Amino acid sequence: MKHKQNFIKSLVLAAVTLTLYACGPSAPPLARGVVLGEGLLKIDTLFSQEKLGNVTALEIMENDSLPTQILVVGQKGASLINEKGEELNYLSFEYGDRLMGLGNVQPVFKEDGIMYFNRGGGWGPVSFHDQNGKKLWEFSNHSPDDAAIIDLDGSGDYEFIIATGADGLFAFNKMGEQIWLEEVGNVTSVGVFKENGVPFIVHNDQESILIRSANGKLIRTLDIPIANAYSFEIDEYKGEQAIFGVHNGKLSISDFYGNELHSFPILREHFNSCKYIESTLLGTEKPGSIVANRVRRDDSEWYLYDQNDSLIFSERYNAWNPVINEYSSGSEIRLLIGSDNGLVKVYTKSSN
Repeated sequence: MKHKQNFIKSLVLAAVTLTLYACGPSAPPLARGVVLGEGLLKIDTLFSQEKLGNVTALEIMENDSLPTQILVVGQKGASLINEKGEELNYLSFEYGDRLMGLGNVQPVFKEDGIMYFNRGGGWGPVSFHDQNGKKLWEFSNHSPDDAAIIDLDGSGDYEFIIATGADGLFAFNKMGEQIWLEEVGNVTSVGVFKENGVPFIVHNDQESILIRSANGKLIRTLDIPIANAYSFEIDEYKGEQAIFGVHNGKLSISDFYGNELHSFPILREHFNSCKYIESTLLGTEKPGSIVANRVRRDDSEWYLYDQNDSLIFSERYNAWNPVINEYSSGSEIRLLIGSDNGLVKVYTKSSN
């Protein structure tokens, strides 16, 4: 699935390009960056555009025949930039008179272009937007908390699962028409987990993590340590999908059946959400771990751990929810972090 997604991104990048040209103490900061073992972590501002609003996604657009480009998605629009931070194209979203713009906007890659899915959040509406940023439909009833995109019937079309705290889970087709409703309370986070190629719906009810089939039928309830977490992430761990969450100051990574794959303590307790990726930024034989979390408004942090789960660097700044991505540029590994006001910082490791 990941290889297919990368292929689609390459096709989209080619199309876009043709169009365009046709905590605990952190390591002490130094003037040049932060020393990590035998290397230096250099920190620079790559891109800053307030017109984007808060950054919600960073996607690396790679193609063997074209230069690497980076898609920076925010609550008000999306910018395509090069590795120097120069803006190549900008797209504004249709979001009406809302001061902050949309909610948690994520790109959806299709062979004929990029669509934009607004997962909502903070009781804002859920919406779907075309390649030009035009709103195709919007769901604003029942105070939606989160949403996920899914192919329920294997047809290749989009369907959407919308979580509402009071009224449960709604399923909608690509036109925004309701397919089904499962009445379950206190749903604040929802995602899609593919097991053996079959998509399943994962959500919380503030007591458990639940797995449902494409038709909404309950498959199982997971007994995992993140059960009381406000939200969770579904991401890759050692090449396979896993469920990530924080409970009582511990990051826990579990599989589709609730088996814990890995866990380690992190500094701040009572996280609202947590993002985790493995990293080769340290240049070690085994990758280190990078954790970004949202504690509350104006107090977000990201942490860099070594392969032994020991903290070696952390940074705090004003951000709603830090967004992380990583890629190779020549012999360098670049770590990108996006935050509020269209800010993207780049971290690179080099020898002293």
